[in-house]
Amino acid sequence: MDQPEGFTTVGEEQKVCRLQRSIYGLKQASRSWNTGFDEVIRGYDFIKSTMIVVLYKKISGARLRICDSMSVTLLME
Repeated sequence: MDQPEGFTTVGEEQKVCRLQRSIYGLKQASRSWNTGFDEVIRGYDFIKSTMIVVLYKKISGARLRICDSMSVTLLME
């Protein structure tokens, strides 16, 4: 890692930054989003697929509706 421009000191170019807090929480952001999505989509009576974890289905009458979290993500952007 290189020091950012403007923050280097002559003679201390080899020093690097030290993290003040863990960045582990960033890895959990997608899991948190998926947990919230799962709760909402199940509220609409969708059933989670046992084979494909991002796929949900809902049968109403003669119609089969399929929803996956990737499509919803793209629609939200």
